[in-house]
Amino acid sequence: MIDRGRSDSRSDVRDIAKARFRELVLATPEAVDAFLNDIESAKLPPHDLAAILRQESDLTPNQVERIEAFLRSSSDSLRFNAMGILNDRYLSAEAIAAHAERLHLDPNRQVSERAAGLRR
Repeated sequence: MIDRGRSDSRSDVRDIAKARFRELVLATPEAVDAFLNDIESAKLPPHDLAAILRQESDLTPNQVERIEAFLRSSSDSLRFNAMGILNDRYLSAEAIAAHAERLHLDPNRQVSERAAGLRR
């Protein structure tokens, strides 16, 4: 039901469904783990990860590590959307700089440009 609502043609229905989706994903650490499993197995699109990371919610150290691993994915979209983890809420300045240094050489232009912005 929520998944259908997130793609509804009516913006008000989409907004409500997206908000409810975020609430459910962030409800418990187990829900976040299940969400990350679905991202990793491509059952959910990578842009859902970016939306969750924009919430700057609490994540366990294991969840942060899992998302950091997405920064090395073969999927351009997953790498790009996982870049939301490059935030001082989740990682040290040194870790962010190390990821940005590597990602600014990424073959995907969006990833490399976003990483270059983090290096400034």
